[in-house]
Amino acid sequence: MCHSIEGVKFLYSLQQEVEPMYRECDHLHIVALTAAVGVGVRVMYLDRGEGDALVSHDFPEDKEPIIHLLYRPGHYDILYKA
Repeated sequence: MCHSIEGVKFLYSLQQEVEPMYRECDHLHIVALTAAVGVGVRVMYLDRGEGDALVSHDFPEDKEPIIHLLYRPGHYDILYKA
């Protein structure tokens, strides 16, 4: 049980954004994954750019990404080197 204000906010965030089905909370999941596993992840977004350019973001910013994901609205695809 949480007794602090921060703990209550955290639990509320989990209940509202992480646990429900069909809710997008990609940033929190990627941050948690990279912290738990200790690897860098690059996410390339198809939904946040002008024209044909991909917008990418590295998690965390100070690690070389070894996992590459393509985000399309609603889900991720893992990208493999050919």
